[in-house]
Amino acid sequence: MTSSIIVKLNRVRLKDGMRERASRKFKEFFATIQGKEKGFKGFIILENEEDSHETLVLTLWESKGDMDNYYSNTNKSLSSLVEEVKPMFEKKPERITYNVASLNLLK
Repeated sequence: MTSSIIVKLNRVRLKDGMRERASRKFKEFFATIQGKEKGFKGFIILENEEDSHETLVLTLWESKGDMDNYYSNTNKSLSSLVEEVKPMFEKKPERITYNVASLNLLK
């Protein structure tokens, strides 16, 4: 299936023992914005099986404009989350934008 979904990949490097706590915070945060953020289609949290310091957080968007608006410096809820989890980070997260060229989920 061809998709017009835009994905923001957030590569997070975490300090020792912080992965479970950080993933829980991310899940709780996304639960509060579902249905409230324009164009937000969902999220995926990937915990690296081979590196306990790395977690990837993917957010899915209807359009690049919606995503850019959400990730702007004026988004107080996102800024608040970042400040809350910042002490868990080993280094500043890396953010990369992707267009979904193809998506096929089996039922």
